[in-house]
Amino acid sequence: MNNTNNSDVKETSRSSSNLKCFAFSIPNQTIVSVMFSFFLCIVTIIGIVIVCHTIPKRLIPTCGLNFARIATNPIEYNYGPQSVVIGDLNEDSWIDIIIANSFVHLIVISFGSVNGMFSKQSQYSTGVNSNPMMVAVNDLIIMI
Repeated sequence: MNNTNNSDVKETSRSSSNLKCFAFSIPNQTIVSVMFSFFLCIVTIIGIVIVCHTIPKRLIPTCGLNFARIATNPIEYNYGPQSVVIGDLNEDSWIDIIIANSFVHLIVISFGSVNGMFSKQSQYSTGVNSNPMMVAVNDLIIMI
C-alpha cells in the first residue's frame, strides 16, 4: 500500500486568467479588446481599398472647342475699349462678350454662337461724354 501523507501533496494553482509579461500581468479582457480593435482596423482598411478600386471612375469630358482665327475682330481697338467682360447673358450656354468703349461712349454686346463666332454686335449708347470705363455682369433673375 501506498501511504501518502496529505500534507506532502502540494496543490498546484489553477492557471491564471492573466497573461504574465515580465513584472506585470495583462488581463485577458484587455488582450481581447486590443485584438478586436486590431481586427476592426484591418477590416476597415481592406474595405476602403476594395471600395476605392471597384468604384467606377468618372470620365472627364474633353473640350470640344477648337479655336480658329476669325475674319472680324469682336473688339474694335480704335473705339477705346476700357473693360471687357464675358458671361452667358442669354442662357444659351455660349459665352457672350460685353465691351465698354470710352472713346465713342458705347457699350457693345456680342452674343456667342454654336460655331465659336460672335453674332452681329448690339451697340448701346451711354450718353455724350459719359466715357464708360467698366462693365460688370450678374445673374439678376431671381426665382421665387
